[in-house]
Amino acid sequence: MWEHRFTLPRARSVRAYLFAAVRNRALNMVRDRRTEAAFRERAARAEATRGFTASSPSPESELAARDIEHALAKALRQMPPRCREVYVLARERGFTYAEIAEALGIAPKTVEIHISRALAILRQKLAPWLMGS
Repeated sequence: MWEHRFTLPRARSVRAYLFAAVRNRALNMVRDRRTEAAFRERAARAEATRGFTASSPSPESELAARDIEHALAKALRQMPPRCREVYVLARERGFTYAEIAEALGIAPKTVEIHISRALAILRQKLAPWLMGS
């Protein structure tokens, strides 16, 4: 709070501000866990429809997943820093565009532009893996 004291909105009381901050952090954590659980459930269903169980994926699918992970990490490293930051906050941390805009001090439209650029970069860099889907 102290480092951002000039940019923070005026709170009626520090106690109320801290309560709201902790509450929002807890809600974000719950949302993140819910999103992760939904993702794991979809992944398990997808594996089951391909004839595999979630507990025993084939060596080929493990290798393909690892290759895609490495390609994604490489593509993220090659993004412009602000574009990568916005993408990570939106897609990996689950922040809304409004939350990202407020946290980074940019307009929500700028967040949309960064996300569009990030997705275009990912489509280009991950094209070899997207062709099969």
